[in-house]
Amino acid sequence: MTLSVDIIVLNWNRSDLLRKCLDSILENANNVDRIIVIDNNSSDDSRDIIQQFCRIRQGASSLMLPENIGALGINDAIEKCHSDLIFIVANDKILLDGWQDYACAAFEAFPALGQLALHSPAPLDDEVWVTKPSEYMYSNGLSLQRAIGNTGLSSVIKRELVQKFNLRFDNISNEGPVRLPDDGKFSQEIVKAGFFSAWSDRYYVINVGHTIDEFERDWKYYENNYDAKASLKIDGLKKRIDQFRKQPVPLRTSRITSRRGSPDWFEGMVNSKARNWSTFGDDSFTVEAADFAYAICRLVKPSRVAVVRGWFGYSLVAVCKAVSDNGLGTISCFEPDDHLRRRLRLLDGTCEQMFGSMEDISAADMVVLSGAVAEDVDVATIARKIESGARWILADQSNLATKVVERIDLRGWSKITFDAPRKVILLSRHEPEPNKASTVGPAIQQVAPPRQRFLRWPKFSSRRRSSD
Repeated sequence: MTLSVDIIVLNWNRSDLLRKCLDSILENANNVDRIIVIDNNSSDDSRDIIQQFCRIRQGASSLMLPENIGALGINDAIEKCHSDLIFIVANDKILLDGWQDYACAAFEAFPALGQLALHSPAPLDDEVWVTKPSEYMYSNGLSLQRAIGNTGLSSVIKRELVQKFNLRFDNISNEGPVRLPDDGKFSQEIVKAGFFSAWSDRYYVINVGHTIDEFERDWKYYENNYDAKASLKIDGLKKRIDQFRKQPVPLRTSRITSRRGSPDWFEGMVNSKARNWSTFGDDSFTVEAADFAYAICRLVKPSRVAVVRGWFGYSLVAVCKAVSDNGLGTISCFEPDDHLRRRLRLLDGTCEQMFGSMEDISAADMVVLSGAVAEDVDVATIARKIESGARWILADQSNLATKVVERIDLRGWSKITFDAPRKVILLSRHEPEPNKASTVGPAIQQVAPPRQRFLRWPKFSSRRRSSD
């Protein structure tokens, strides 16, 4: 059953950003029945924009407050909601396509999830922000990052949880006209109730209020705003901007897909050079590792490739693209997880024909290892079948790859370890093995053009601005 979602938008001035936020709701929130826009007595034309939005959007209403009470107005708006989930949206957020599908799937996959920020822990290249500590979690074909700390005001929350434990939004204590939400306190209350907060696997919203362009456009607003944050102050913001201008901006596009990657949020690599690598999300291969898998397959031109657990598909799509570009070779994918099999099928209709069994590993001369150990994955058997004839092994940092490689007698093999944030290992056998039996399992299918077959992506993909 798909969960229902209501939206609460919190606004104080910045009408130009509010308009963009509401426009994105009009475009990407078609399945939301109830939208409540709160205005904290703005001094610009925000109220005119809100009234116009409410006339256009069915199910939208406003809560016009006589004074700026910050996040306190959210509590009154929640009482008017009747959905399973409530998406609290600050006025500087732009919603992207796919946010609702991902949010609903996340709360269904993780029963203990209480709060979900719809972006990953690492900021995009145009955001003046920091990487937040997190811990990877996976369930039923979906991944997220459990937050170590709070996730901020803009997040999806479970309404039943708020009602049952009487959770309330509050403001931090500060002087001046700015009212800042105490989002840390709210996240702490969720943890006390036995639930957890999390970041998404990738960006489903754009944080316009964190971008360098926005700081430069409306510096006076952010100067007052950050000066009200006792833990940061305006000097802290200036220091972040200075660090932002010095950090490198690597190429984040991939050879195997037109989809753009995001800065890596590798677990434990907070505010480090991990940002120099890029990820597709899902704790999968980085963009660089996927391109490396493609390049190795293009270089050695294997006749048979076995992908052992496609994980979220990026290792599989890399070798599929390479085999197709080589114009020769066959592929088999062993993936016992039904949820991941369904996601892999979405890469292309021919993926159904690629699914095989562990028996196909024995016939492969290149094996790609990626994913986690599961009850129906026999690590020892996989290792024996690889040793029976594979000439190349490409493995990531996953526990499956680690445990399989540990069981292989590496005498006669060369090993190269790439200690990027997400470790990649390449092994090659010194001497070619004798000719193997020509019998190949029926699951190994010839990969044929057109190349475009391997460029379609799963349901939870998000649109990106060209400047992301």
